[in-house]
Amino acid sequence: MLSKKFNVFWLKLSCFLIGWDYSMVKNCSELSKRDAKRYCSALLLISIIWFFVGFAFSNRYLSLGILGSLGGGLVSVLCIIQIERQIIMSSRNRLLAIFRIFLALIMSVIGAILIDQYVFRNDIEGMLNESRRDRIEAKIKDRNNELEERLTSLNVELTKLDATIKGQQEKFTDELFGKGKSTGAVGYGSIAKGQESFLKSSIDQREKIRQEISSVQDNKLRIRDQIEKDVMNAPRGFLEEFRILLALIRTDGWSLMVYVIFVSFFLCIETIIVVTKYFHKTKNDYENIVDFQLEVRFKQLQSLEMDTIRKMGRTQLIDSSNSLTSRVL
Repeated sequence: MLSKKFNVFWLKLSCFLIGWDYSMVKNCSELSKRDAKRYCSALLLISIIWFFVGFAFSNRYLSLGILGSLGGGLVSVLCIIQIERQIIMSSRNRLLAIFRIFLALIMSVIGAILIDQYVFRNDIEGMLNESRRDRIEAKIKDRNNELEERLTSLNVELTKLDATIKGQQEKFTDELFGKGKSTGAVGYGSIAKGQESFLKSSIDQREKIRQEISSVQDNKLRIRDQIEKDVMNAPRGFLEEFRILLALIRTDGWSLMVYVIFVSFFLCIETIIVVTKYFHKTKNDYENIVDFQLEVRFKQLQSLEMDTIRKMGRTQLIDSSNSLTSRVL
């Protein structure tokens, strides 16, 4: 009794997932029921694999957390079910089969990449650290060059400003003692006041330049720690790990072999339904019933069309209408 209930449940689930009408399948032969369960088994196998792929991608690269990653896995499963239904529910179409095989090839490559990034995570971790250390050194070098250029520019500016301040101090002193070329008067006159104001402005500017030089020198001392923190703590990107995986595959024959094995495995899994559908020589009775219903419905429409034409008194169009519907059928 329990086994019978389970078989009914399994058949209902199979029909629901693959898009078949359960009320029709339950009255069909065991061949149709077997095909429904077989399609469902293949669909569940593909769905489980892509649930893991969607969950891993959402969790590792999108940082969606557990609930968000579960949602990403369910979205992947939903997409797979809709794709496979296009094959299961359609008639045998060579162009559709070719398209599905091409899509399976793309999906197998994507799936193998994500799985391999877990399989080779320790190797990728080491190569990722090396890659990031190289990036750190390159960034430190570029940043140091920028700071050195800025420091050189500030020192040149400071040297010029020191010379300007020295000359201005001499002019101000000469003006106070009547040796200036402007008035020759002794004392703190309007010319001396102007020179003093300019001198103070130059001294303030020199102080700002010295502070900036001190800040640039401090940045040179802290630049390594800042860049290391930014680079090493940056979240891992899919493309970053993908580039490392490609480098690992190119340089290590064993890694290439494992990657090819995973691609082949995914490709075989992805094409199970296509192979089952298009290399099965005969249709089951469910598919024959669907085709028969389509034919009956078409003949009913054809008969209705001819009755309508007769009522309209245009019997000369019956022959052309029959030839048209025959071509469609």
